Amino acid sequence: MADDVMYYCVVQPTVGKIPIIFRTVLILGNTSQSEHSEVSDEEGSSITLKCTYSTSENGPYLYWYRQFPNRAPQSMVMRGAETLRTVKTESGLFTERHSTNADKESTNLTMSRLEAGDAVTYHCALQPHSASEPRHIRLYWYRQNSNRALEYILYKGARSGSSESHTADFAKSMFTSTTDSSSTATTISKLALSDTAIYHCALRIAQCEISGSSISDTTITDCE
Repeated sequence: MADDVMYYCVVQPTVGKIPIIFRTVLILGNTSQSEHSEVSDEEGSSITLKCTYSTSENGPYLYWYRQFPNRAPQSMVMRGAETLRTVKTESGLFTERHSTNADKESTNLTMSRLEAGDAVTYHCALQPHSASEPRHIRLYWYRQNSNRALEYILYKGARSGSSESHTADFAKSMFTSTTDSSSTATTISKLALSDTAIYHCALRIAQCEISGSSISDTTITDCE
């Protein structure tokens, strides 16, 4: 019975690469961009994500979000750029390990002392700043399947742009949308298992030509 002894198993932790999925969704004056990239670095190191943008707005707000698989995005931080110096962070999501900065063309998110829990998807987004409440806006719907980029579904205008709409070809027989002055809703008909996804709505302020000498004869044209 020489083998009648006690054996122990010892697990030696290893330091490996932390994968980061980085996507940008920018709603800009008259363009909408979506980019996707993946980066990784050693556990315990630092990593910086950079998001570039262009807008005619003077001082936009720039946002960073994180998103776990099959979960809605969580806001981490909002900061103003150029003339806007406001910075707002979410407790527990933006910690002493995180920092951010912005200039007139880009915003960065830096994470130090990388942990396994940092291996999620990160989004950056832009919101134009306006001194007055916008009257001509468009409300967009997107869907996102697991580990996939956002897929455009449709947009519907609101307020003075309520007559505008557009729907992607694949969605025309399935999706409809309604809007009012403060909200939007989308309806999915003929629901199927393949419709299981995370759905996002987004707002874009349309740029229009405004003409007329008085309120009664004001005309809004050439909206983009």
